[in-house]
Amino acid sequence: LYVNLLAPVTLAKRTDLVAYATLSGAAVNVAGNLVMIPLWGLQGAALATLAAYLAMAALLWLMGRRVYLVAYEYRRLAHAGVCLAMAVFAFWQWGRPIIPFAGVPLRLAILAMFPALLLVSGFFAADETAEFQALFKRPGS
Repeated sequence: LYVNLLAPVTLAKRTDLVAYATLSGAAVNVAGNLVMIPLWGLQGAALATLAAYLAMAALLWLMGRRVYLVAYEYRRLAHAGVCLAMAVFAFWQWGRPIIPFAGVPLRLAILAMFPALLLVSGFFAADETAEFQALFKRPGS
């Protein structure tokens, strides 16, 4: 998400805005680590990093809108976000076994859950589905 939101500021030749977003993200990460690591250990560090990237993405989106307007498909982004949240929730609930490598098949199934949810929930347009299916067709068939 963060990388996609670099496009407007890059196209507008305002890469100085990336520095502001990055510094803000670093501040969020440090503050998040100070708060979350004592509470949740390594998972706290991961959550602090997630919060930092979300802060950077939000800032780039806000600043990018001012310098170069990009027509994002917000409904589809929200749809993908809901599917991703469901897969992350499933991982959080069932994908963290105590014994390392014991849950690899389950983790792989949960990983496959995200694109499967996108498919069954109607995320993909008909032309996108047709292009995907064409990738698996044999030449001449």
